[in-house]
Amino acid sequence: MRWGRPLRGDLVAAAACGGWAAVFLVSDTPLAAAVLSPLVALAALGARRLPAWAALLTCGVGFLGDRLGVPVENQALLPVLLVAAYALGRWAAPRAALLPLAALELGVLAGGGTGLDVVFAAVLGAVPWAFGRLVCRRTAAAVQARQHAAELAARDPAALAARAVAEERGRLAGQALGAVRTAVETMHACALAAGPQLAPESLTRVTAQGREAVGELRRLLGLLRTEAGTSPEAVPVPLRRRPLRAHLVDASVVAALAVLWPLEAAVIDGDLGPVRLVLGYAVVAGVALRRVDAALACLPAAAATAAAVPTDLPLDDLSLALAHGLLTWSAAVDGRARAWAAVTLLAALAVLGVHLGAPGSEGVTLAAVALPAVAGHLWAGRDRAERSARGVAEVLRSAQEAAAERAVHEERLRLARDLHDVVSSAVGVMVLQAGAALAQRDRDPERAREAVCAVQRAGAEALVELDVLVGLLDAGAGAGDRGTTDGEDGLRRSLDALVARLGAGGLAIRLRTRGDLPREAEVVSVAHRVVQEALTNAARYAPGSSVEVCLDATGEVLVVTVHDDGPGGTPTDSGAGFGLVGLAERVRARGGAVAAGPAPGGGFTLTARLPLTPVVPGTPTAVGP
Repeated sequence: MRWGRPLRGDLVAAAACGGWAAVFLVSDTPLAAAVLSPLVALAALGARRLPAWAALLTCGVGFLGDRLGVPVENQALLPVLLVAAYALGRWAAPRAALLPLAALELGVLAGGGTGLDVVFAAVLGAVPWAFGRLVCRRTAAAVQARQHAAELAARDPAALAARAVAEERGRLAGQALGAVRTAVETMHACALAAGPQLAPESLTRVTAQGREAVGELRRLLGLLRTEAGTSPEAVPVPLRRRPLRAHLVDASVVAALAVLWPLEAAVIDGDLGPVRLVLGYAVVAGVALRRVDAALACLPAAAATAAAVPTDLPLDDLSLALAHGLLTWSAAVDGRARAWAAVTLLAALAVLGVHLGAPGSEGVTLAAVALPAVAGHLWAGRDRAERSARGVAEVLRSAQEAAAERAVHEERLRLARDLHDVVSSAVGVMVLQAGAALAQRDRDPERAREAVCAVQRAGAEALVELDVLVGLLDAGAGAGDRGTTDGEDGLRRSLDALVARLGAGGLAIRLRTRGDLPREAEVVSVAHRVVQEALTNAARYAPGSSVEVCLDATGEVLVVTVHDDGPGGTPTDSGAGFGLVGLAERVRARGGAVAAGPAPGGGFTLTARLPLTPVVPGTPTAVGP
């Protein structure tokens, strides 16, 4: 493996560990200082890149130091041992730590260490390794969160929305249009079955099926106009922390320390007085508060350590050192100035107590504080990075889902408008003409047959329109996208055909135009839909009335006015209501406005104003009702 250029942290670790070893070795064995210090620096330098080899080199330095006469109690190798163990947890696979830790234990046994020495060595290697694993896992989580956020950022919201819309189109084409098409097919088949004989049961079935079709259309339009993605299954459940698990872990740690510390003190010292017992449990009690307030949790331990200094009571047990490490870790994770001040006070008192009571062990005490402080600080940084990346990912995900939901909702609204435009007029004509045929079959059979033919034509046209709509949905367009006619003559022809079809149902319709009718396909399509909706409502709610249709294109705005002299009530049926809502949406999308309601002199008037020039989205227009 190529080492490459070492990082600044590698150089600092190598200099610190090598210098520490030289200082502690030179007074006992100058030869060992000259031989071992460079090896210690080399092990620290390679800990990040080759953690397993650095750990084995550290164990080898320990063996060599024993051969050179370095005393067991000499703390020269303590920093590099901590660095190597931490590096194993941070940068190596878990199984890579087995061989170096086993070599460490064998070295202690070969050097004549006791059982307590073996336990101490195991803890000294396992605790830094555990801190390294914690930082490693949090770093991996942060990297994964950043990658997830980057993947979300790289996604095209428009493409995601288009995919969602395509899926919605496929679902709606099969469900909504299929049900409506079945109803229209049945009506058309009944009209064909009525035939020249004007079979009353077939005509009656046309009207009955028409009422069912209107009810089905009403239901579908209501569903299509509801917001998409509001079902309970579609609401994402936010990820939450599991504080109960953390508190259970803390309770288990506190219970273990409360049991192990007096046992350790009794085995090593043999005398455990009440004062020492109270002071030791004060340190343990602080661990229980570390998630509540890290600074507050350090105060009982600091007070107990300060009280132990003048009484000459030892509080340097391994269990209490672990408690100090947990408190320091929590303070470093907290990161606030008050937490750092509290842990600094605790560390200073602990080192002072050891220096006064058991000189020579200051390094171990300092390491019990310094290592978790550094590891906790690193862990907190990775944790903040992970939470920040997750926050960014959540914002991106929410924005993309919202964009997709808006696109799907717009597609549902468009289908609702198209479905109403295609079906409502045709079904209304079929029901009216079937009723007229029933009413005239005995006194005027010829006119009744003409009415049946009108039913058949309307049904056939509706089926063709539905097939076209399904094809447009499959192709990714809507009925409004294809336009209705082309050019001025095309608009006039389409309106003449519309007037003729609905006039056959009993309406007396007069069509007038002023100025040059628009040629732009979108304006032509919307104008046609305005007239179609107004005439359909007149046929439904004011049958037999006189209707005047006027298109005024003398200015910059096309004004479409449709007035009937019927009763003048506002349409309240769901089909008409949805039709007016959809019509208003179409007109607003073109930058226009719609007004509909009873006329002052009687009857009902619908007026739409459409700009004749394209409107830039977001640009306010002067078109008013």
